[in-house]
Amino acid sequence: MPMTPEEWIAAGTAQPVGTFAWPAEAAAQFAPDNGVYVSQVPLTYSGVKWLWRRTLGHKVDKLAMVRIGSARYFVPHLLRGRHVDVVSVDDRIEIWHEDDLVAQHRLVPPGGTSVLDEHYDRPARKPARAVRPRNKAEQAFLALGEEAEAFLRAAAAAGTSRLPAHIAAIAALRDAHGPDAVAAALRRAVEFRRFTADDVRAILAAGPAAPTPRPPGAALGTALPKVPTRNLDTYRTDSLREVA
Repeated sequence: MPMTPEEWIAAGTAQPVGTFAWPAEAAAQFAPDNGVYVSQVPLTYSGVKWLWRRTLGHKVDKLAMVRIGSARYFVPHLLRGRHVDVVSVDDRIEIWHEDDLVAQHRLVPPGGTSVLDEHYDRPARKPARAVRPRNKAEQAFLALGEEAEAFLRAAAAAGTSRLPAHIAAIAALRDAHGPDAVAAALRRAVEFRRFTADDVRAILAAGPAAPTPRPPGAALGTALPKVPTRNLDTYRTDSLREVA
């Protein structure tokens, strides 16, 4: 049985510790091309990991995974069909490709799978349930655009009571104020967490007079004029009595 890197390092990090029974493919890989035999490699920490990685080559399958110990580990999708090297370090798996560390995973039990979202070729999307109108009032409300859908989702998440009645009343405001004004009012209602028809009516009634909060900006670099100053001792009570 070949020794693990930890056993090699424990035996001596700076001095060669002898010839060990490495697999035949490892000896064939290093010996004929450059004349460097496994026993001639200095067994430093980097030398141990160098040899150890190249004896455990794995091919990445079409799902961008490598199978290690009956478990599957995800690697970057660009490495499909390539060969990678695997190192077991403590309780994690390191996957290398051409001397670059491309993935790290915690060990999983046999039959398990470890997946990292950043290795996909596109960002993972959160599942979203489509909004499906069930009557004409809801259809007229959702016709206001994305603001109406955002209002409906936020109001439902907040547990607004009598929401269908509020939606019908808000949809009726379209004829009096126009779709653009109602959509802007819905956007403001979502921002300030107001989900009733009366709230939307109040926003429409305020119109442009409604304040629009903004985050604080940078400090003004205005040069202030110099004014005369007095010492705090001037305000002492005993001094005031002397003046009086």
